Amino acid sequence: MSRILVVDDTVEARHLLRTILVHAGHDIVEAANGAEALQTLRENPFDLVISDGLMPVMDGFRLCIELRRDPATSTVPFILYTASFTDPDDAQLASTMGADAYLLKPADPSEILAVVNEMLNRSGPRKKRPLPNDRLVEAFESYSDRMEQKLDEKVADLSAMRILRDSYHSLLDNLPVYILTLDLDGRPDFTNATARTFAGVDEPAALLDHIHPEDRDKVTAFIESLLADPHPMQMSLMASGRDGAYRVFEVTGRPYDSPSGDRLGYILAAEDITRREQQKELLLHAAEYDPLTDLPTRHVFDRRFDEILRNVGKGARCALLFIDSDDLRGINDRYGFDVGDATIANIAHAIVDAVRPGDLVARLCATEFVVLAEDLGWKQANELSDAVKEAVAHAPLVPAAPEMRIGVNISINVIPEVDISAPVPAGDERAGSAPDSDSRVRDALQGVPDMLFRPVYSLDDGALTRCSVRYAYSVDDRMISGEELALGAARHGIARRMGTRIIELALVQVHATGIACSVPLSLANMLDAMIFERAELAADSAAIDATKLLFEVPDCDAEGIRPPVSWLSAARRSPIGLVHVCGDLSTLRDDRTQTGASDEIALPVTEVVDAHGEIRPTAAAAIARWRETGITITVTDIDDRAALDVLRTAGITRVSGDALSPAASSPDQLPRTLPGEE
Repeated sequence: MSRILVVDDTVEARHLLRTILVHAGHDIVEAANGAEALQTLRENPFDLVISDGLMPVMDGFRLCIELRRDPATSTVPFILYTASFTDPDDAQLASTMGADAYLLKPADPSEILAVVNEMLNRSGPRKKRPLPNDRLVEAFESYSDRMEQKLDEKVADLSAMRILRDSYHSLLDNLPVYILTLDLDGRPDFTNATARTFAGVDEPAALLDHIHPEDRDKVTAFIESLLADPHPMQMSLMASGRDGAYRVFEVTGRPYDSPSGDRLGYILAAEDITRREQQKELLLHAAEYDPLTDLPTRHVFDRRFDEILRNVGKGARCALLFIDSDDLRGINDRYGFDVGDATIANIAHAIVDAVRPGDLVARLCATEFVVLAEDLGWKQANELSDAVKEAVAHAPLVPAAPEMRIGVNISINVIPEVDISAPVPAGDERAGSAPDSDSRVRDALQGVPDMLFRPVYSLDDGALTRCSVRYAYSVDDRMISGEELALGAARHGIARRMGTRIIELALVQVHATGIACSVPLSLANMLDAMIFERAELAADSAAIDATKLLFEVPDCDAEGIRPPVSWLSAARRSPIGLVHVCGDLSTLRDDRTQTGASDEIALPVTEVVDAHGEIRPTAAAAIARWRETGITITVTDIDDRAALDVLRTAGITRVSGDALSPAASSPDQLPRTLPGEE
């Protein structure tokens, strides 16, 4: 490892050289100008110096002369690396002054390393060579003439840049956006008329004082990032005008250069988005809150209910009260729509007043409401239902007929203690009836779904080992599946029944084809230990080997689901296998998969093979651990057959994906061996 001194007045240039040379194994010290470098060289030994040409305090040519004049440093190899001195005469001047090599910026890293290695690998001891007086006088004369010429050029360039900046500022002054420009060091140096008028200040730096105190650190960090990595970037902030009122701005920062490519500074352009943000808030409220009752809509309810479902395994639970009334149907005809709307709003207020603080009351549609009350069991849910009925029954709800009383029907469901056979509360014959608007969903989910079978093949012999079952239901001429399907089934209390129906349909295919099938489990099934016994009984009644059925479960940590001990115990006892489906390898914990119940782990190919077609190190380590414990590893979603050879080498047992064979509506339609494999 060689010790190299890098001399340049720009941080970016020093950083680039440091990166190249450190990567090559060298020890790097930096200096900002020739004088600083000279002092460093006199205090510490170095194997090589790489210096810029034109620098303040002391330039690279003068540094080279001073090194050669001093016997203590005259043998140190010196490379002049410059973008300012580009004439052939400059290279000759550098050689005259004692430079060993001459490079023009920007040079390719390979070229830089080649010259550096040549300087460091010169064989034999290097002779001291202080410049003789005659060469020193000649060098100084050439140096003085060239520096005078270069300084004249720089003065002309700076004058041209100043004129150019002034013309830019004149243009910016008339733009209808808020402009602040920064110099090369990030200091404010100009604000346009729009910004000055808004803030009521003339000094560019004073504009920063109008930024909201909570945003000032963010602005400082934004400017520092812009200087360190000059590229377009955005942020939002609040700033006050001359009236003291704060407004919201979206700020875009970017460097700006002269036509020749010289960096002139940085520009911050701000757009007032206050009105847009206000409109966004209004639209968001309109999308999530019913304008008649000001209650949350179904969208808000679904989102909150989904959060609870994901945390059921961590102890979350809730009660759902679905509320409807047939007594409202004649009010519009008798009193008009205005009275009908007012009645609905009054019912909403009565429900809100009757429930606990913090309970979510949402309007689903028309006269249908739902209450989501967390941490309630069946007993408390029935008590809450009675309180709502009592409040609605005794409130004057119809403006045109305050004496008129309205009753409501309430269906109760408790998650995770779903019990669709719960007794109907006394005095309410329709308490278990579903709202009319959701009846089609409920009926559809109790019917026959559309099913697809995705083939899983063995990499050892290419045989079709099992089918992964996927299903969806048609509701109102559209298909619902996945999370939407799970929520709909849970909301109607039929998740367990639907899960059992899917298992039965899968077993029909197993019986007909002899091919094993894996069925994804819903949340309700993940919390119901009896799912194994019911599936085994269904397999036994159809004379099917229960080992031909597997349950697909999401990785516990990934989905926030933790099956109860009774469920895990049932899984260990059951001949039905488990396939842990994992979308992210980093979330799959061994203490979840190695419970004694896991038979197989399914991972998407992107978690196993990287973009270069190589096995990820973390995946290789995990695969090795699982193979030692007898767990089968399946790689899914393969879209390129080229991955198969890599997966074989890694010890992958099974594969699946459209590139191998697409899904079919029946296992009979699938190739029994991996297509394309001899």
